[in-house]
Amino acid sequence: EVGDYWYNFAHGKDLNRNLVEVKEAYIKAARCWGYSRFKSFENTTLDFLAIRDHIRNAMHSAHNSNVNNQIGDSSINELDALMVYLMSKLEWYNKTNASTNSKPTQKVLLCTFITELFLHHLNRLWQSHDSSTHVQNLNLNNLNIHKERYSRVLMEFKSFLETNRESLDWKITLDLISSMCGTVRIEELYSFCKTFENYVPVIEVLIERQEYKPALNLLSEYSEFYYKKHFTTSNTKKNDNNSNSKTSHFNNEEENEIGVIVYKYSALLMEHIPHETIEVFIKIFRFSHKLVVNLNNSHFKLNPKKLIPSLVRYHHIYHSSQSNASIQSKNEAIKFLEFCVKELQNKDPVIHNYLLSLYVSLPDDSHLIAFINNNSTPAPLSSSSSSFSGRQTGLPPTPNFYDMQY
Repeated sequence: EVGDYWYNFAHGKDLNRNLVEVKEAYIKAARCWGYSRFKSFENTTLDFLAIRDHIRNAMHSAHNSNVNNQIGDSSINELDALMVYLMSKLEWYNKTNASTNSKPTQKVLLCTFITELFLHHLNRLWQSHDSSTHVQNLNLNNLNIHKERYSRVLMEFKSFLETNRESLDWKITLDLISSMCGTVRIEELYSFCKTFENYVPVIEVLIERQEYKPALNLLSEYSEFYYKKHFTTSNTKKNDNNSNSKTSHFNNEEENEIGVIVYKYSALLMEHIPHETIEVFIKIFRFSHKLVVNLNNSHFKLNPKKLIPSLVRYHHIYHSSQSNASIQSKNEAIKFLEFCVKELQNKDPVIHNYLLSLYVSLPDDSHLIAFINNNSTPAPLSSSSSSFSGRQTGLPPTPNFYDMQY
């Protein structure tokens, strides 16, 4: 009977039959085939995909409005049976491989396929909702139905990601979500990144959308979580391997994700929200310094010298804005460099020289005099630092105060 329902409806026949029964037959067949070894996985999947075209043809050929409306309603669920089939097949794989920790390739493919189906469904619901909001004489009841459907499917998608995290490939799934969702909405991307505890893609999308404050807030939260997590993990690993103190839990070739974001977007963030950006950067560098000192692991070390070009750019913007301002605001570049010198005890001549050049540009010499008095012993000279300011700003080289005897 299930086979008859499938064949007749797939080929545009028996359209006047109860479509609820037909849908139930599809779901029942999908669930049975998911646990069956006698029907080819590839052929079954192609059958479920092919039904979409048959439904569309039936919609065009149908002349009865009632039948057409019924088909339209059922087409919303045209991939439901395929989803049920894939979910049943995945459940079968989980049961048959419960005693092993292996990650079968077919299981990874199943999870990736299911992810793509979820995204297709979410895209369709979103587009239906988006188009409905532009229709005149909008039926609010239909709009609420679209919202409810989208929210329900999104919750199912989140649950699927959390349950099958180990069977999803990070890069492949990220590329899939990014390509299908773009930067229009980030709910799906955020759910995926939350599952893998890596919010870098979400931060990048927010910055691309020029939502700088939300991006900075998320960067601040993520950096705290990132460093605390690695601190706890490294400490545990260190205690478990006291016999070999050189063993590190992390690969030194692995990128410091927080550092990548800080270096890449520092100039843009300083340009638009300088005060908030420097506050967050100080917090991040403080976390990094604590981790490096306590664990003796340079992997997490952030280099403030890499922010000098962004600080120089910010200083030019700050200087031009202050010339026309009635109230002088604090130079955030000086604030960050002072933090590096005083709290982090940074001895890099480039950092000291640029801070000195900023002190010289101030109308009050008190900061410059105090700095020189507190740093009477010069740091090691750098052959490349003499004309640093000139190279960065394009202006004539300024005197390298750190090359002079205080």
